[in-house]
Amino acid sequence: MRTFTQHDPLTDVELDRLGDFLKSCKGGKAMNVEQLDGFFAALIAGPEIVMPSEYYSEVFGGEMSDTCEFASLDGANEILGLTMHHWNTIAAALNKDEVYGPILLQDDRGGDSGGTTEDRCEFRAGIGGCEQLTRLESFFPVQLSNAQF
Repeated sequence: MRTFTQHDPLTDVELDRLGDFLKSCKGGKAMNVEQLDGFFAALIAGPEIVMPSEYYSEVFGGEMSDTCEFASLDGANEILGLTMHHWNTIAAALNKDEVYGPILLQDDRGGDSGGTTEDRCEFRAGIGGCEQLTRLESFFPVQLSNAQF
């Protein structure tokens, strides 16, 4: 496991590792990396701090003890470390009022991975009924004032 610098985003290899793990979660309800990215951005942009224990079941498609199989404690630490590091990367950008561009995965040929609009808009689940959308403007380089949710 590598040591992360403060603003160093996950590498493609790390995103692939996290994505592969999420695909392996039992039940088929775990988020993919695009969904995770949008969901985290929404939770971070929201008005309240959300603890990992509150959102892990959404990320992993159920209680971790039921959906996740880790080969070892180091394996569990690796996956949780990757999720926390991704959270911190998004938080650093949004807290500095920087534009944060969502992750849009590509296939091996450089084309669209086939992710759905819902995958790319998981932030809607994260904001729920939140009416304070001003910080979400930093998630998209366009104004959200006319957006339909």
